[in-house]
Amino acid sequence: MDPNAKAAYDGPASGPGAGYAWAGNDKVGEGRMTIKDSQPNDLIRIDLQFIKPFAANNVAEFTFKPQGDQTVVTWSMSRPQQFLL
Repeated sequence: MDPNAKAAYDGPASGPGAGYAWAGNDKVGEGRMTIKDSQPNDLIRIDLQFIKPFAANNVAEFTFKPQGDQTVVTWSMSRPQQFLL
């Protein structure tokens, strides 16, 4: 979507604290993701920050459940929502 997009890794090579950041054109946007929790064969939880074209902070989660000789992968994403009272 953007051959000139920039990407960078930081932190440890894997597990909690491993990070990836990207910046590109309007189709790619700009953001960052950092592994918050990693439990082998069970769960990966990621802090996902979108910067452009809109700002948002989310938590993405991948869970893995064995099912016979296959694995069911479930992906979810949530973000805190503040309500005005």
